[in-house]
Amino acid sequence: MLCKALKNTYIFFMRDSDFYKFSPVTQLESFGICALTIDEAAEFVAKILCLEDCLDKKVPDEADQYTLDNPILPDLLKEEIEDYEKAILAGVEKGTLKTIHVSRDIHDQIDTDDTFIDVEVLQQWFSERDVEIAGNIYADYMEDRMKVLNAAVDAIGLAEYRVKHNVREEFDSSQSEKVFLLEKQVQDLEEQLVAIKQNDTPKTELKTRERDTLLKLVIGMAVEQYGYNPSSGRNDATANIQNDLALCGLSMHQDTILAKLREAADLLPPQRDH
Repeated sequence: MLCKALKNTYIFFMRDSDFYKFSPVTQLESFGICALTIDEAAEFVAKILCLEDCLDKKVPDEADQYTLDNPILPDLLKEEIEDYEKAILAGVEKGTLKTIHVSRDIHDQIDTDDTFIDVEVLQQWFSERDVEIAGNIYADYMEDRMKVLNAAVDAIGLAEYRVKHNVREEFDSSQSEKVFLLEKQVQDLEEQLVAIKQNDTPKTELKTRERDTLLKLVIGMAVEQYGYNPSSGRNDATANIQNDLALCGLSMHQDTILAKLREAADLLPPQRDH
């Protein structure tokens, strides 16, 4: 239920809503949170590699300088950013780098500022080309992205609850919002439990009528073809059945065969159970 809402809603958390107002890309899942434009992606890759000492460029040896927001990085990595932009653009044009959305200009050229790529897809694409976008900086970025996603999910869940229950919004109480969200979570869990209970019975479980039908077939063949006698304490039928099963590539212990035959024998008419 939330997934459907997310597909059309949480895209507005990262970019200005006017940017998407008349755009069909508003239907794209994770758009704006999980995606970067080609321009942004090139800068992102260059910054990560620089901060992880994978490039021949250095930032000041101070902890607060090792961040994607460091203002000196775009100028410091101008050439590298241009190179990665060309590489990413080539991947998109050849179809080896999957995009979320591709935009082209009037000359049918890819618009690098309006073509979006999922961050994890980007990371995988570079990894396949022996360029590893990894390390603490990348991990922190992904963690921050997940925080934004979770915040979006919570906000959408609350909005969905308000709409469904016609909740008035003339209040400013975070405690009340938490109550709404918890109530919605309880409702979702209850729906999941109902679904689990409905599917709790194994599909392989036989109904009583089907079981009796199979047992009738078993006892009928055992009595008429193998000479099984339910009243006899000793039966060669079980050994013969076991041998024939083995010929078919099936294995079953004689005790199991005997137990099933006795179970099936209960279905015999009184005059045939001895």
